[in-house]
Amino acid sequence: MQTVEFLKGAAVTGRRAALWILLALAVPTGCDSPTEVKKGALVRTLYDRIGVPGRYIYFWDGRDDDRKLVPAGSYQCFMEAEGYSNAIEMTAMDGTGGRRADTLGTDASGRLHIPTDPALYSLSPSVPEPFYNRDGTNIPFEITGTGYVRIRIHRKR
Repeated sequence: MQTVEFLKGAAVTGRRAALWILLALAVPTGCDSPTEVKKGALVRTLYDRIGVPGRYIYFWDGRDDDRKLVPAGSYQCFMEAEGYSNAIEMTAMDGTGGRRADTLGTDASGRLHIPTDPALYSLSPSVPEPFYNRDGTNIPFEITGTGYVRIRIHRKR
């Protein structure tokens, strides 16, 4: 993120004094935030778009961006939205418990949206936790207003 500064001035004429206003705006530049450096390797981007208010449950099928099953281990899910950021930790185990975790009725995108008026942005612990990589896990989150939301999974260092 970079800061862009605008300077507005009015010349001194007669009794009018000069007025100078300095305005700093945060403008996204496409580069990662400083906290991004502390994250492990990116495994999968689950949600990266404008969302509408409501509660969501996103099913992660235990696969990376190349559609390969992730190995057993520790993972972190990061949510960033309109000045809010949070992370949860998840543990993947090899194999299956015999049934996919996606029993909540998510759509083809892996997302279940419950229209409500949540009071705040939030990212909740995944269910189940720990989870079998072949079964996947559900990641609940809330969005308070229409805005850009990004949810990504990283391998924990």
